Amino acid sequence: MIDLHIHTTHSDGIKSVTEILKAAEELNLVAISITDHDVVDAYVELENNPNIRKFYSGKIIPAVEINCHHNGVLIHILGYGIDYIKIQKQMPIVPLNPTTADYVRHSLEKTLKGFGINAKLQGTLNEIGTNLKQVIKENENIFPIKLDVSKNKDMWWEYSNPESIFHVDFKGLYLSAEQAIDVIRLCGGLAVIAHPFVYGKHKDMVLNSLINKVDGIECYHNSADQDQCNFLIELCKKHGLIITGGSDWHGGSKYPLGSENVPDELLEQFPTKIPLA
Repeated sequence: MIDLHIHTTHSDGIKSVTEILKAAEELNLVAISITDHDVVDAYVELENNPNIRKFYSGKIIPAVEINCHHNGVLIHILGYGIDYIKIQKQMPIVPLNPTTADYVRHSLEKTLKGFGINAKLQGTLNEIGTNLKQVIKENENIFPIKLDVSKNKDMWWEYSNPESIFHVDFKGLYLSAEQAIDVIRLCGGLAVIAHPFVYGKHKDMVLNSLINKVDGIECYHNSADQDQCNFLIELCKKHGLIITGGSDWHGGSKYPLGSENVPDELLEQFPTKIPLA
């Protein structure tokens, strides 16, 4: 079993690189990829502290998950087998916090002000989302449509929806999908569309417009049920794309490491030139 989608404390995960490696070893994972958002510091850490690598006996495929915009929608492009030293020089590093949080906060406060609401949204991205939901509850009669503020509603994807009142235009912060793909290729990697079903009704637009520009699709992911996973696998086979997958583990109990049961055979799709950390 392999897991090619994992986050550490270098982006928005809650587990360190060492903790990730120990957990992967305990699960006997054959290969893993740390795919932090817009940063490759995990691999720099592995290079600078070789003793950490001893905690895991499997393969590590260097990777990154790039936040980018595509036709107004915030999407993620995964890059596998990258030269992580080179990509640091090619990719604008935009930390999820505080840079992204400040950008989102400014946009949302401007939107609220347009409705006559002078609210201050403080804290991390998650805290901003929680604060926004509270503001919506307190002012629900002001907005032209009823907004979903249920407990499990992830406001992050509301920001990325171009049809939402609270859409955030990420063009001023992130690369376009095409630019992200170019950067990955320039750094010797394979570009993969991350978790298409996360994009909801924009899924078809993302797939149809990018399928001839990428090297693969993430088929195994908690956002896709078995039928949806099979659909993506068949799409990859039809277009000659590689199939990837992973837990998208951020360190909590939800969707734990190795939970997607991604088959080892998928490693055979990767060219032998793909470097290992």
